[in-house]
Amino acid sequence: MRALVLSAGLGTRFKSEKPKVMHTILGKPMLWYVLKTLKELNLSEIALVVGYRAEDIKSYFGDAYRYFYQSNPKGGTGDAVLSGIDFWRDYEGYLLVINGDAPLIRPQTLKNMQRYIHMVEEYEGIKLSALLLSAQLPDPTGYGRVVKDQQGSVIRVVEEKDASFEEKLIREINGGVYIFYCPHLLETLFRVSPSPATGEVYLTEVFNLMHQQGYVVRSFMA
Repeated sequence: MRALVLSAGLGTRFKSEKPKVMHTILGKPMLWYVLKTLKELNLSEIALVVGYRAEDIKSYFGDAYRYFYQSNPKGGTGDAVLSGIDFWRDYEGYLLVINGDAPLIRPQTLKNMQRYIHMVEEYEGIKLSALLLSAQLPDPTGYGRVVKDQQGSVIRVVEEKDASFEEKLIREINGGVYIFYCPHLLETLFRVSPSPATGEVYLTEVFNLMHQQGYVVRSFMA
């Protein structure tokens, strides 16, 4: 398994000139904690998608990682993953996609996601196309909802602003950490159209495309 860390955010809400992932917690950038967590996994390689003030990130973390540049800082998560396509295009394994501003993610959570994929393949004979981290909240207001079919497979992730009344009643929310089987990601991500409202390419749109293809997408509840 490889990991792609999305680290190109502007961090405009911080009202700072720093890249979003370089804001510090206890003296270390948020990205430092994410990379520390990833080092505890059995990963073959880690790459970073950078953008705004990319040199700040490269100079801090050095040559231990591969870097890919996202030219459009407002291109969305799908565009960010496409920016790193040379890292995973020809890879026949799984790709962990995680945001660089998620310093509280625990290594054990990611290890459990890895283990779940292997268990599904071994005991159910199913090659998962994607696994997304989710959580059940008493009040899911403001979060993307995980919509499933009767078998428990993920049909799509719908943002609250686009959700129907019934979908807003769903309490399982998207946690923003994903593991993709790269051949199926490659097949579907190029078919995602930019949002008419924002122009962004949303990575979560691939789940519905995978479902339409008959592929299996599941959620892993933290």
